Amino acid sequence: MDKNCLLYYRSALDLKLNCELKDCINGFIIHLAKKRYYIRGANVPFNLITSVSPATNKFCVNKLLEESGIPVPKAAGISKKEFESNAFDLRDIKFPVVAKPPLDSGCGKDVFCNIKNEKILRDYLKKMFNEHEFMLIEEFQPNLRSYRVLVFCNKIIGVVERISAHVIGDGVHTLHTLIEMTNAKHQLLKDELSIGAIEMAEESQVLLQEMNMTINDIPQAGQRVPLCYKCNSGVGGTIRTAENEICPENTALVVKAARILELELVGFDVLCEDISKPIGPTRGFIIEANYNSDVTIHEKPTEGPGNCVTRTVLLELIKRHRFVYEWEKMKKYRPRILFFLKMILVLFSVFIFYRIT
Repeated sequence: MDKNCLLYYRSALDLKLNCELKDCINGFIIHLAKKRYYIRGANVPFNLITSVSPATNKFCVNKLLEESGIPVPKAAGISKKEFESNAFDLRDIKFPVVAKPPLDSGCGKDVFCNIKNEKILRDYLKKMFNEHEFMLIEEFQPNLRSYRVLVFCNKIIGVVERISAHVIGDGVHTLHTLIEMTNAKHQLLKDELSIGAIEMAEESQVLLQEMNMTINDIPQAGQRVPLCYKCNSGVGGTIRTAENEICPENTALVVKAARILELELVGFDVLCEDISKPIGPTRGFIIEANYNSDVTIHEKPTEGPGNCVTRTVLLELIKRHRFVYEWEKMKKYRPRILFFLKMILVLFSVFIFYRIT
């Protein structure tokens, strides 16, 4: 079972919900109020498919939010056909840029940040169009912190800061060895967390060149060496709890974005100077909307206490069927309850009979 689904399953059992494991969907069913609620991966029965469909396309999300006045990076979409015929225009996009597939790019897959010129961009697009029909080009936003803000039913239920893959020098080991040591630690956590190994991809080489370092250099003790612009835990990033840090202005902004996309449950990737300072007066953007947002990063962060967001989500399901849920919970006491109700009815009937006679 997927790690996200497992967390939902544990919360469902803890809440005494009637659950049925289903191998054919790699998930489980919650039976409640004569309904079957399917939980698979991080997908839960709250978002309408008509809202999920546009949310699967990062370019669509960018434009929908932009049209509604939500701050997003300037972006352009390119098809494979347009690239091959050189029929695309990026004059409105300023370098450096980010190139990524608008579809199927979870966990930072095939995302290349800080592309500094058109030649590097074209070389990367040529490679990517062997696998993807479309690519999204966004203006790169440097020197900002990355957050995942989880919105549910117009309320924020979780905030974490996502920190890009890095190592800390000890003055003894080479960068290559430090990466291996860090990956060994991540390997021990992978059964519980959605955390992956640090990989030396294209943007890692760009970062090392900017720092004038090689993989065989020995960083100084305490020196922080960033190895990736992407902050995804799947490529070696770490997660810090930031639950109470978001300011009211940013809360209103992400809730508004959720309403625009008509998503009841959505995790927004937010880049900003500080989540505790309003976006607008300070630089900040909503980068992506995740309709099937990873819950492991909230419940099992690498830094700070966890937040059981799966319980919060399932409590809303219970809230919508409160009477049936409470009745089901009393299942083992139901015969006694029915017996007492019958006795009360009999006594009431006897009382009425004697009053009449």
